[in-house]
Amino acid sequence: MDLLCLDFMNSDVRDALGSGLRTDRLRDAEWVARFLARWKLGEHNPPARASLTMLIELRAAMWSIVSAMVEGNELSDDDLATIDGALGGPSLFRLLVRDGGSFRVELEPTKRDWVWVASEIVASLADVLAAHETHRLKLCGNPDCRWVFYDESKNRTRRWCADSCGNLIKVRRFRKARR
Repeated sequence: MDLLCLDFMNSDVRDALGSGLRTDRLRDAEWVARFLARWKLGEHNPPARASLTMLIELRAAMWSIVSAMVEGNELSDDDLATIDGALGGPSLFRLLVRDGGSFRVELEPTKRDWVWVASEIVASLADVLAAHETHRLKLCGNPDCRWVFYDESKNRTRRWCADSCGNLIKVRRFRKARR
């Protein structure tokens, strides 16, 4: 499942090989532009210092929330307040839109800024928490990776964000056993 919130949370990239190197994609203007385009969040200048700080703090809070849930903990009141605070950021108005021969109502922001982008990202997480099986949210079993993913396997036993992480850990285990 391809989700906006997971793509955002995984923007803090660790080297899965264990070198300790990290890349914060939120600081990469090209990655941010591709991210915004991919998720149809409009075109924005790279986030200014205050917006970047807000996004980094939001990402850390979201990762902490999902990590706690993966460990079997319930959402705390502070976690809910964090989500609600980001959801309530932008002012919205309703717009009647023609859709072929019918109509639909859309919520439009009064301002499409980084606060609105953050609220859309958190809305994606809120949707996962409200409408999907939260026990399918997992952290990659590679301790050098720890990406968040949604386990769509039939028996919910997937342990790795990608085959490459799983293969890497299996090779390490094999080499350690041969020593």
